[in-house]
Amino acid sequence: MTLSPDSSAPSRRPFGRAARRVLLATAATAVLIVLGGFLILAVWQPSAEPQLQGRPLRSWIRDLATGTAPQRQAAEQAVRQTPEAFTGWLLAALRQEKPASHRLFEKVAPHLPPRLRAAWYRRLRPEFTRIDQTGAALALGIMGRATPEVLQALTDAARSGDDRLGPAAVQALNRLGPEGARRILACLPDLPDTLRIQAVGAIDPAGLDPDSVVPRLFRQADREGRTDFLVAYGRLLGGMGPDAVEPAFQALATLREVRRKKLLPMLKAALERDPRFLARWAEAWSEQEASIRALALRALAGLPTNGIRRALAFAKGVGDPDPAVRQAAIDGLSGLGLAGRRAVGPLVDLLDSPDPALRRDAALALAALGTVAAEAAPRLETLARTDPDPAVRQAAEAALRQLRPSPRAAPAS
Repeated sequence: MTLSPDSSAPSRRPFGRAARRVLLATAATAVLIVLGGFLILAVWQPSAEPQLQGRPLRSWIRDLATGTAPQRQAAEQAVRQTPEAFTGWLLAALRQEKPASHRLFEKVAPHLPPRLRAAWYRRLRPEFTRIDQTGAALALGIMGRATPEVLQALTDAARSGDDRLGPAAVQALNRLGPEGARRILACLPDLPDTLRIQAVGAIDPAGLDPDSVVPRLFRQADREGRTDFLVAYGRLLGGMGPDAVEPAFQALATLREVRRKKLLPMLKAALERDPRFLARWAEAWSEQEASIRALALRALAGLPTNGIRRALAFAKGVGDPDPAVRQAAIDGLSGLGLAGRRAVGPLVDLLDSPDPALRRDAALALAALGTVAAEAAPRLETLARTDPDPAVRQAAEAALRQLRPSPRAAPAS
């Protein structure tokens, strides 16, 4: 029996036109469903915006950002009552997070026809504006919840470079206590000049840990070239009180001498800021290395207050073994006025030192005090006559001339 070649093989039929039409129709239906769903998401989005006291939260934060003074005050009072559950919405506004429809559109937009893509671009406007961002930052600060997520979002906003959002974020961080202040200090190098000096001036030093904050403050100050910036850093340093003195000396020890001198305006501002800081400084300066001791005394010179403490510190400095420290002390005594009387006794004692350099500098220090040191005149007269060192005798004579100024010439008749 002869079999045909195809009789034993299963029958194979080509893909029919009807099946192709069904497949194409199914694919087209699926595409239309996807595009239709996306269009619904783009055009109709249920509002999930929270309400506060009968108004959308967005309107309150816009009042915070751009409202009048009464509007801002009312908005601040309302935001203080904001539930914690609203924090997520405020963070989304601050970060300008996009809704799901926007994110889906960004994925499929390159594959859409140009005209349809342009129409949807016009339809999908940004969910949050710059005003919303600024108001959200202010609101997060007013709410006072210093969670890691809030702190990081505000830190990123402070670094944004935006002339409205940046100051608002710094203000909000400052409201969040010591952790917020530390975040401000961490982002100082990334801030523009105007915002940087505002940020330093706005930091509340209360509650800051000097051991961790002061080294960072000195590192940032070392990068600055303007005196007004150094003064702002100094006021923050002094505001931390006497506990910041020892960390300040330790931070100075890490810098080269030429760079320490640049920070003199900062040190003076710190000493003027808090009398307790000055009192501890006047006690601790003598425990430092020579170059820091000289700088510490120069920082004490010329201040408007605490003359007695400074006089005693300068008198102690005149007895220092380092010539640079003694010269800094002598220079400081020259501007003390009546408060310099407290230094006369210790300086007279130094006139009996076996070291001629100390005797000479003690005499020069008394000369710097002027007439308030008149009680030292008898001892200086003896020194001017009998001291074996000519430099000491010369210094004693110069001091006597300062202690007893010559009378004015009588007017001609």
